[in-house]
Amino acid sequence: MYDDQQPVKSKMWAGFMAELRKNWRLWWGLFTHPRVSLLVKLIPVLGMLYWINPIDPLPPPLNMTPIDDLTAILLGLKLFVELSPPDLVAALRHEIEFGADTNDEVIDASYRVLDDD
Repeated sequence: MYDDQQPVKSKMWAGFMAELRKNWRLWWGLFTHPRVSLLVKLIPVLGMLYWINPIDPLPPPLNMTPIDDLTAILLGLKLFVELSPPDLVAALRHEIEFGADTNDEVIDASYRVLDDD
């Protein structure tokens, strides 16, 4: 039996994976950039430590292990991007979307036209 929704699902999955890849590149670019402060870089690290921590600090009604771990990681990453310098975030997003600009350098030179005469 053929599922008519299969092409739509695969396109959605491909779009999700493409966005995840872009976000990963943004997070890594911010994490490795020297303009982002060490305190801001500590936020995603704490989110990952919360995920690794075997003791959940939340009480049982709020402790839904996979959901609260994923929420802590995603909120940490969102806060990390929001607290990073906005111009740096915009520049990295532009670079990720459109590629690096290699024509930023201006070369001042003279030229002459050679004829084939």
